[in-house]
Amino acid sequence: MPNDSPRRLFRLPWSPRQIDDDVETEVAFHLDARVRELTAAGASADAARDQAAREFGDVRAARAELRAIDRARVRRVRLGDWWDGLRQDLRFAARSLRRRPLFLASAVLTLALGIGANAAIFSVVDGVLLKPLPYAAPGRLVRVWPTGKVPLGIYDLLVAQSRSYRGLAGAETGREVSVTDEGEPARLVVSLVTPNAFDVLGVRPALGRAFAPDARDPGRGHAVVLSDALWRTRYGSDPRVVGRTIRLDGVAHTVLGVMPRDFRFPNGDVQLWSVPTATRASPDYWWGTYLALVGRLAPGVTPAQARAEANVLLDRARSAFPVRMPDGWGHDVDVVPLRDAVVGSARPTLLVLLGAVSLVLLVACVNVATLYAERAAGRTREIAVRASLGAGRRRIARQLLTESVLVASLGAAAGFALAALAVRGLVALLPPGVPRVEEIGIDLRVLGVTAALATLSGLAFGLLPALRASRQDAQAALRGGASGHAAAASAPRALVVAQVALAVVLVSSAGLLMKSFWRLRQVELGFRTERVLTATVPNPIVASDTLARVRAFYDAALERVRAVPGVRAAAFANGLPFGGGAYFTAMAVEDHPTPPGVEPPLPVVTWSTGDYLQALGIPLLRGRALAPTDREGTPRVGLVDEEAARRFWPGEDPIGRRVRYVWDPTSWITIVGVVGTVRRDSLSAAAAPSLYVPMRQAIARPMRLVVRAQASTDPATLARALRAAVASVDPSVPVGEVTTLDDVVSDSAARPRFTMTLLAAFALVAVLLGAVGIYGVVAAGVARRRREIGVRLALGASAGRVRGMVLREGGTLAAAGVVAGLVGALAAGRLLRGLLFGVAPADPLVLLAVPVVLAVVALAATVIPARRAARVEPLVVMRDA
Repeated sequence: MPNDSPRRLFRLPWSPRQIDDDVETEVAFHLDARVRELTAAGASADAARDQAAREFGDVRAARAELRAIDRARVRRVRLGDWWDGLRQDLRFAARSLRRRPLFLASAVLTLALGIGANAAIFSVVDGVLLKPLPYAAPGRLVRVWPTGKVPLGIYDLLVAQSRSYRGLAGAETGREVSVTDEGEPARLVVSLVTPNAFDVLGVRPALGRAFAPDARDPGRGHAVVLSDALWRTRYGSDPRVVGRTIRLDGVAHTVLGVMPRDFRFPNGDVQLWSVPTATRASPDYWWGTYLALVGRLAPGVTPAQARAEANVLLDRARSAFPVRMPDGWGHDVDVVPLRDAVVGSARPTLLVLLGAVSLVLLVACVNVATLYAERAAGRTREIAVRASLGAGRRRIARQLLTESVLVASLGAAAGFALAALAVRGLVALLPPGVPRVEEIGIDLRVLGVTAALATLSGLAFGLLPALRASRQDAQAALRGGASGHAAAASAPRALVVAQVALAVVLVSSAGLLMKSFWRLRQVELGFRTERVLTATVPNPIVASDTLARVRAFYDAALERVRAVPGVRAAAFANGLPFGGGAYFTAMAVEDHPTPPGVEPPLPVVTWSTGDYLQALGIPLLRGRALAPTDREGTPRVGLVDEEAARRFWPGEDPIGRRVRYVWDPTSWITIVGVVGTVRRDSLSAAAAPSLYVPMRQAIARPMRLVVRAQASTDPATLARALRAAVASVDPSVPVGEVTTLDDVVSDSAARPRFTMTLLAAFALVAVLLGAVGIYGVVAAGVARRRREIGVRLALGASAGRVRGMVLREGGTLAAAGVVAGLVGALAAGRLLRGLLFGVAPADPLVLLAVPVVLAVVALAATVIPARRAARVEPLVVMRDA
């Protein structure tokens, strides 16, 4: 064994195999040295070897310890070398970028737009779609029958027979009640929940207690649990509110507790929770309270197993109803994760926006890559000198990547600040009904995504220039070969084509949504929205057996409202188009009985006063309107719209025909008129059949006030007068927010408007970045070919011909990008199919308009370089050459 094994002291091995070899060599060196000593002292070779091994100890442990020491030394040295190299690269990159402030500002601003937009949209997607629900073990929570709700009777049946759930709860989505305690009368949103709802969700009140298991039993009294927001705003965070009595719709309720601040169920606008008290003898047990079902799966039960059980149980439950239900009732039951049910229709919109903003970031990266490619073309000599002085390819590539990641980090810092501002605007722009809005914000998750985007962006736009620079021929670059310039120029052109292609995808997608939104706004509503005000006017707080007093209140309030100066027409109704309140009701049509097992007619029933049609501008087509004489004690009458007449009496005159509620065999309603069909809740959905009945002949419920202002009156000025008119009849009635019907209808289109607006903004950014890219490449090309252009002009080429040559270069880049982008636009259109209304995914007008828009942009971006090329002085160029 050679005596050079202590080389570990003077040479650091780098590979694991070298470490193992050196350790083996050193251990063998020490053993052999001791054997030689013992042999020299007179021991035999075998005895000396055995004694040396005993003195050395555990050889295997020594080897392991030495390997660990060497590996730790290697890690320390490598980390030190890496850190020294990084500091050197960062200093060099900072010095290099300081010499090019315009380049640095352009790159950072471009990346700030892309990364900031992505961080802002991700914060929305994260808050709505990705964050776990604020319940215990939310992954085990499911929504049963996401598209349907069940009455209390069916809920009780499912609880008794289901075996798939550790707990099954029900909750109303929310109804408004009037609260009258020591504060001002107000309207609050209450959700009726089953007593076990909080236990199923795994959330306990932050103050007080939840509902007792027997809270639904008769004689238990009425109780409520407050939301944290209501506790803070109305009750001043007073812990003594627990045990206090408040009155909801005139009924005393005891406050049991206050829920945690982040608790929202079943949606974010609920302010307090109560328990439905309807018993089997009450009509509400089957018709008045409909619950959304939320269950916690039992251990070992999958959603598929729960779905199969629910189909069996709901199919069996049809026979439990007091009336015959359609054979298809409950056949569409499903069991889905609760988070998917909560997110609902917001998911497609947010995913489309996330995809679109990702394209914007990609365009930004391509734009900066174009800048870097042009800059690399100007640094070929510098890189060649570094290579000639001994810098390896990896070292050069690392230096350039360090610079690009530094630029990306600066862009990410600016983008994060931009995102923090943009999130507030996004939340304000979000359409009504988007769930979990309160959970949207800038947090560590968004910061982490921003940092990841910065790293990926820096690698994305810096990798190609780094690879090209590391592979260039140093000798050819030092000689200044023309081929090197040509190769360097090809990369920016390819990147510009990619930019334009991505811009085409975004512009075409925005164009499809804009045309879809325009088509949506052209839909005939069937009523007039201009100069119409609406507000909810709840029932006065009177005993439940004084229905006459409730009707008298609405009569008196309507009389006072009509007397307000500037009011042209006023009416009360239980619901409005796009304003909710009215509901689908199962009806029986005389002389057209519904076959057994078939779904009965389900018109939208609206209870209204006589001026309802005039207030909304709904035309009366045949027969008569509802009159003040249509009141209690007179024959029941009603109006139907054209859609109901077509469906229920095809080819017949509905005047004089009769319908009734399926559960009341004596409630025949005679049709006395036909009115125009109106859109109800959606501009894009087909019109539903409608039935209008006199309010005086219906059960009194909270009503909607509808007021049409005179042509000379601004509706906004009437709000205070309308509140005063109602208060003059009963000051304890809290009138809801007064709003215009224009705003109500506009809110129904808020989601497509939001999507269209953001996608159009993203498309605009992409087009501007594409224009900058075209300008930069063409301008750089003009600078490189300055001598060639001078020679052409010296040989007689006209300025117009030179301008045309440069314009053709920009046009060629744009045309190539448009052709490539149209393929992507067709694919994007198919993805947007679910968001479009009245527009084909491959709409010819949009696909023809996009090339025109991009051609104009390309022309505008090329004009300045073309004019600059045409003004080149041949003599100056030849002299400088």
